[in-house]
Amino acid sequence: MAVRPGTPSLLREINDRAALELLLAEGALTRSQVGERTGLSKVTASQALTRLEERGLVTVTGQQAGGRGPSAAVYAVVPSSAYVAGLDVAPEAVTTGVADVTGSVLTEVTVDPNGASNPVELVRNAVSTACRSARVRAGQLRAFVIGTGGMVDPRSGDVRLSVNMPDWHEGVLDALRSDLRRPVRSATCRSPGCRCPRISPTRPRAGSAPWPTAVRSGCWRSGTGSGPRWLVRRSRPG
Repeated sequence: MAVRPGTPSLLREINDRAALELLLAEGALTRSQVGERTGLSKVTASQALTRLEERGLVTVTGQQAGGRGPSAAVYAVVPSSAYVAGLDVAPEAVTTGVADVTGSVLTEVTVDPNGASNPVELVRNAVSTACRSARVRAGQLRAFVIGTGGMVDPRSGDVRLSVNMPDWHEGVLDALRSDLRRPVRSATCRSPGCRCPRISPTRPRAGSAPWPTAVRSGCWRSGTGSGPRWLVRRSRPG
């Protein structure tokens, strides 16, 4: 793997990511607080926030009064700057959730597969329905996680041994990535009888845009039953 030298552009990417990660983890902060908690100088932290603001990833949400001098601007991540989708696919129903980058679940929609056998068409239609419900354009989704029955090949990511869904086989994952034009992962839940996708944060690719998004789901139970709930979790380098 090629190693990039510590160029100014790479250092800016690292600083931008550090500031963004901090705001995702702790919420709204001032420039001074970002600098203190990331170890960046005030000037470097200010430059990073300015770049992120110019890209529409963070915004000023208020002012914090100090003991002396003018009030400090408070920065927070823009929730609408990125969205992800998670799907729980079963023979009898497909539940799709859409969440923004802060972890807020905008919608969960369950549709009847209605005998559809083509996994790509099934996922596309389910995602379209969820996007309409969430009032989010499909093009705004940055990543997908699909939970199914069976086992996931750790090398290819394809679903195997899915007895109840024979159409989900080797090659489907690549077809979904080609159709959706976004990162797609398949997974099965470790809990007995549950198909919730469980994707852990992964190391971001060197030089990638400072917007690490991954989807992690957990099982939750309500008074009427159980189902998947999708949360956005940021990737952590290291």
